[in-house]
Amino acid sequence: MINTFIDGFVVKDYHTELADTAIVEQILGRDNARLALIGFEYVAGATAHTMSIMYPGGTRTTASAAAAASQKDVVCADAPCDPAGNPVASGDIVAYKIANGSWEFNVVDSLATKTITFTTNLSAIVPEGSPIRIFGVVGDGACLNIALPANTTTEKHGSIYAVAPTSGDPLYVSIDNATNAGKLNHMLFAYINK
Repeated sequence: MINTFIDGFVVKDYHTELADTAIVEQILGRDNARLALIGFEYVAGATAHTMSIMYPGGTRTTASAAAAASQKDVVCADAPCDPAGNPVASGDIVAYKIANGSWEFNVVDSLATKTITFTTNLSAIVPEGSPIRIFGVVGDGACLNIALPANTTTEKHGSIYAVAPTSGDPLYVSIDNATNAGKLNHMLFAYINK
């Protein structure tokens, strides 16, 4: 049974956006545990939507030097590539660990060799050696897509619908929310210690 291996939960409550604005959720990883989506409820309007559960699929790198809070640059130990094998580019999603050990998500503005410049300042110090995980964009392919039919409430509970391939990594959820707005009523993730 899955309950034997569960070591905590992450709940995401109601979330909607205007039509054509993606509904996104950032699910923070935990050391020595893999994240698994074990339940959700989504109400699609008159347009079918797609829920993409993104996982880090590009370069698994680290910060080669500490990056100060309130700046936008992080220097990577290895050249950062997205899941499709391309150098990271504007709009790619990246997560990195900050000084307190938690994950922070940011969006790439630009790349110069191994230095990523983000669109938003770092909220805290990114220590030297901190993991940096590249998600890219939905089209890069490091994701599991779940179809959400039009005019339907899709409710799934009691199984594993998506799982992070690597222990400790965060997940990034993006629902396209195209044409007619939908509603994410809730999501339930479990930390699995196996």
